[in-house]
Amino acid sequence: MSDDLEDELRLAAAMLDPLPGDALQIAVDAFVVHALDAELAALSFDSLDEPALVRSGDTSRLLTFSVPGLSIEVEIIGGRLLGQLLPPQEAAVVVNGRLALVVDVFGRFEADGVPAGSLSLRCEVPGRTVVTEWLTV
Repeated sequence: MSDDLEDELRLAAAMLDPLPGDALQIAVDAFVVHALDAELAALSFDSLDEPALVRSGDTSRLLTFSVPGLSIEVEIIGGRLLGQLLPPQEAAVVVNGRLALVVDVFGRFEADGVPAGSLSLRCEVPGRTVVTEWLTV
């Protein structure tokens, strides 16, 4: 395939089916996290997997990620993220590699305006770094 044809096809694809605005950055962030020495916290609970009697449009989603010695509990509702580290401890929490959150003495953190789409948390606690799986919220 000639370079000119390839360039034209790339241009056509970009015009007809563009990437979402943050897709490239999320892909770069995911690759960077993959390359680091961080523990991967597995999803151990997702409220979407549980049966519910009634679902409304603004139902919160509860998630728990776990590694030995640490759980990260998260609630997401309408672009607002509430979370807690168990056991409570000093930490730095970053959402999607960009949004740094303050963690209080009880291990709680929160963020407003978390966009729908891909979500991952990076928690730096004393002596270790833990990242969560990527999820679509």
